[in-house]
Amino acid sequence: MNQKEIWAQLVERHPDFCDENHIVKLRARGLKSLIDQAWEEGRIQGIADEKKEIDRVIGGNNPFSSFFK
Repeated sequence: MNQKEIWAQLVERHPDFCDENHIVKLRARGLKSLIDQAWEEGRIQGIADEKKEIDRVIGGNNPFSSFFK
């Protein structure tokens, strides 16, 4: 998921966010949850991209594939 897709989902849930001057109040736990979710999504995508790159470089014969499951 990229930045535009994340923003589109957020705006879909909260249409007021279309207005860039809209004031958003967020509790610390909500902000922490948002950051945790973004971190996890990025980590998952990074691992997937790394696996694709390793397979591309090695040609599908990855001797280390059992380590990254």
